[in-house]
Amino acid sequence: MLIAVGMYLPFPTTFAIFIGGIIKYFTDKYAMKEIKKEKQEAVVEEKKSKVESTGLLVASGLVAGEALIGIILAILVVSEIDLNKIFGNGQIEAGEFVANTGLASLGFLVLAILAFILIYFPLKAIKNKK
Repeated sequence: MLIAVGMYLPFPTTFAIFIGGIIKYFTDKYAMKEIKKEKQEAVVEEKKSKVESTGLLVASGLVAGEALIGIILAILVVSEIDLNKIFGNGQIEAGEFVANTGLASLGFLVLAILAFILIYFPLKAIKNKK
């Protein structure tokens, strides 16, 4: 299935899925360290379920937020508002496109914040439920 997804989805989308898998791996690994401290099997299963459901809820909210932003951007495009002029995504100098590297740095910052959110809240859910 992974090969099929990689064949029809564009690379940025596939890469986002890959990064999400890495984040889930580290979250699960750290959560299992915390959960293994428990002695009762019922508590272990409850905490595993809590981590997965909280992570899924946060990720679903991010996907829904992205869909809403997509709708807002579509409205702006239909309204013929030039977002490149507003945000300065780049400019053409001497016939060549020159990208704004500040926005690339902002993208990495947003990725780091999203990774923090996707790790912090599921782990917080098991620490609060003792």
